[in-house]
Amino acid sequence: MASDPAYDSAVEAVQLRMDEIDRQEGRIPGRVLVFAKAGEEPIVDARGVRNIERGDPVNADTPFYVASMTKAFVGLMAIRLDRQGIMPLDMTLAEAYPDMKVQGVDLAKVTMRMALSHQLGFYSGPLSLRTAYTDRVPVADYGQVVSNAHEPADAAFNYSNNGYILYAGALEKHTGRSWKAWLDEMVLMPLGMRNSSARTSDLPNAANTHEIYESGWRVYAPKTDEIMHAAGGMFVSGSDMGKWLLANAGADSAIPADVLDAAHTPVSAPERSKGPIRCTGYAFGWAVCEAAGVRFLEHGGSYVGTRSEMIVLPDQGVGFAAMFNSDSMTGGLGEQLSLSFILAYAGQTEQLPPPDAFGATYAQMADRYRVNRSKQEVAIVPGEWAPDTAALASYSGRYAHPALGELRLVGDGGRLVGWLNGTELEFIPQARHQFMARLRTDNEYLPFTLVAGEDGRFLEVTWDGSIFTRR
Repeated sequence: MASDPAYDSAVEAVQLRMDEIDRQEGRIPGRVLVFAKAGEEPIVDARGVRNIERGDPVNADTPFYVASMTKAFVGLMAIRLDRQGIMPLDMTLAEAYPDMKVQGVDLAKVTMRMALSHQLGFYSGPLSLRTAYTDRVPVADYGQVVSNAHEPADAAFNYSNNGYILYAGALEKHTGRSWKAWLDEMVLMPLGMRNSSARTSDLPNAANTHEIYESGWRVYAPKTDEIMHAAGGMFVSGSDMGKWLLANAGADSAIPADVLDAAHTPVSAPERSKGPIRCTGYAFGWAVCEAAGVRFLEHGGSYVGTRSEMIVLPDQGVGFAAMFNSDSMTGGLGEQLSLSFILAYAGQTEQLPPPDAFGATYAQMADRYRVNRSKQEVAIVPGEWAPDTAALASYSGRYAHPALGELRLVGDGGRLVGWLNGTELEFIPQARHQFMARLRTDNEYLPFTLVAGEDGRFLEVTWDGSIFTRR
């Protein structure tokens, strides 16, 4: 195989800069960098641990949660299903969800193609929150969840998880099979991705996710199957990421090249710029961008305690991905490493900061991030009031929201315990009948207040502005 000095330079540029960060203590529990070039074996550089408390080592087959990078896999699946006549991209939301009503939007004109390119014209926060943090909402309920809670959004482009979730629900209603089963058949199995899945239960060695505070690391368990959704519901190993990048970069693949090309073709035309990068379109799970005269496809992933980033340069037949099991500024790091790859490939290494300066800048940002997050954590402390046994008993019961679902509260051992759709809540008392509350799957505490009626019986819960009514 003939050498490719541009590719070699790009790999070196990334590795030299990442080496500076790897030498810093306590920055990133585990990570994997993947470099791919058509016609060659991928380079998979995996280091660190899956779980910082147990010390289990990361290797090339360790599955990392990739969050919104899932969209590119689902987008390719959707193209294949459309071309095989299984699930038409021209199906409308009105056809898929006849019970769904959205003010100001004609759902008979919103197709699955538009849903997958973020052109819905509306946004439903509860649909995104529940599927990502609390429960597997039955697809039969999607229409009512959206109808009961939505807001206007730019019909030309508004990035959210809603479109991919609604596509997956429509697919299940139309075919009787879940998007996860179709993803296996249409994408993962053809590409030989054996250490990747949309079901955490398939992957006993999946990496945990981590957040850093001044007090130390907070470790989160891998997401459960119930909250692995089609807009952000995959674990991918480094070795499998190499196979994925190769297929998208134009290497020989079980998935036809014209199908991959269709998945890379922009449908909507959002524009954004950051430094030398200019993005002008969104395809099926890929942003279409350019920097230093190089066209590339990009998508990142972000969730509690994890960040990921991937790029493909289809004209050059190369790709790069970075996956981290920590969110200590690693989102920005993945973007900077990707830019380093592109500029070095384009022969513009002089535009890059030297490796030592790159590492020093990251250290400053990560330290600032840790300190600021710790300040927010310390700011939320128990107030002088705490509920007594009588108050806890009076809170206990079931409360419902038309879109967010069921909230269950119980007084247990002198403290308030709760669950939203089965996912546990953590409470910090603040003042009389007032708490700060967070989901165990999330890191953000939000105001939580119990409201009594005239007879003194607690009838409502207000949580971050959303009202749950006692059943």
